[in-house]
Amino acid sequence: MTKIRCRELNHGWFFSCEGHAGYAPKGRDIVCAGVSALCMALLRRLEEMSLTGMVHLAQCDVADGELTLLAETEDGDKLSEIMLRDTVDTVMAGLDALEESYADYIEIV
Repeated sequence: MTKIRCRELNHGWFFSCEGHAGYAPKGRDIVCAGVSALCMALLRRLEEMSLTGMVHLAQCDVADGELTLLAETEDGDKLSEIMLRDTVDTVMAGLDALEESYADYIEIV
């Protein structure tokens, strides 16, 4: 099962995803593929935002079946906070939809 954690912090977000869904054999697991695509989209967007100085990636760990991110904004930078929240909310909406359809294989905790 894939477990996802996402928490808003004072000036940022913590996100982690760990485990394989186990819906189907490796290479054919549509749940794992969907989760991976959304997680990689989040990572790429946060990397882009980091390059422009909108966020600071305080933690970025990627391994087989695991992703941990900590993205922070400057205190008082409302535009960056809004853009970061919108980015995370968009990805979480996709992950919520996957959880609704495949609750035995993905859990948002």
